[in-house]
Amino acid sequence: MREFCATVLHEKIEEKEKREEEEERRKQEGEQRVLGEEREKREQEKHRRTEERDARLALLIGSKLGNKDQGYQVIVEQMAEQNKLLKQATDEMKGGTVKNSMIIMVEDMRRDLLLLHEVKLEHGRKKRAKEPCIDEGTDNKSPANKLQNLKTPEREARLAQKMLEMQMKYHEEMKAMRAQIKKLQVAQASQMNTSALDTPSMSRGVGRTPMTRIWTVGPNELFAKTTPNPIRRAAMISRVMRSGSDGEEIREPLGFDRLIPGKKTVVAEPGEQGRKKYVDDTKRFLRTKNVSFFTKMAKDEKVKAKSNRKEDLVDALTEARTVIAYGKRMGSSTNPNLRAHQSRGPREQG
Repeated sequence: MREFCATVLHEKIEEKEKREEEEERRKQEGEQRVLGEEREKREQEKHRRTEERDARLALLIGSKLGNKDQGYQVIVEQMAEQNKLLKQATDEMKGGTVKNSMIIMVEDMRRDLLLLHEVKLEHGRKKRAKEPCIDEGTDNKSPANKLQNLKTPEREARLAQKMLEMQMKYHEEMKAMRAQIKKLQVAQASQMNTSALDTPSMSRGVGRTPMTRIWTVGPNELFAKTTPNPIRRAAMISRVMRSGSDGEEIREPLGFDRLIPGKKTVVAEPGEQGRKKYVDDTKRFLRTKNVSFFTKMAKDEKVKAKSNRKEDLVDALTEARTVIAYGKRMGSSTNPNLRAHQSRGPREQG
């Protein structure tokens, strides 16, 4: 009975969820339909206004130019067509779908518009030149004719200034259009190309580094080279040999790292102050490592610590290294592990 009730309850819950999903889907479809209808109405209204404007323009051109020559009417129609194509190209450029061929087409249309405008101005000049000869019986010295003759040069100057302004505007618009197209091309290229991963530079003159062919590092390689006590007392500064880049041997003072030539690490200096500094530097260096490194190092060096705690391992390894470098203190307790280190030769000590 309990299972039956649970099944019925689960079915009712699923049915309720399905009803809610169906209502949400119908609501979204209704909103999308309303938006589509509004968009379609706006497009129809825009198209209707454009057609009305074109019709008014055609009516105006037909009424004004009905008795004119047909060549000038053809030029005006070509100008209207060029303006329409130019507007379409500009809209495509703003929408980001412009291509390289579109740039040439826009420039050609601009140039054609300038030429057509020049033809229009020339037609106006010819018309004004013919007007004084129409009425031969009239007196050219009348005040109205004098005023018209005075206004004609001024009008031609204004038209020439307008032509110059149109040319300047054309050059500015083409410059801005080229900049916009270049910006769009750069943005599209950056979106298509994935950023390359940073790789090491291979432009160095030398094909090897100080760490070439070194894969594993033992504990002895991490410390400075040291010499036994008698030699240290005889010569206060020991020398370590290493090979240079040209194959020649270079002498460096005690304490330089054998892995990275020229890099200073823990340095063993003579005297009590040198011993103290050596202990501090060694502890500071060892504290940068982890416990697993200390355990491996203590096992390799056969050094026993009080426990596997980090501080105990650091103290034991530091003491072993100090005894190797400076020897045991007078009256100090003897450690068999440290004695084993002292009994090893200089080559074994590393």
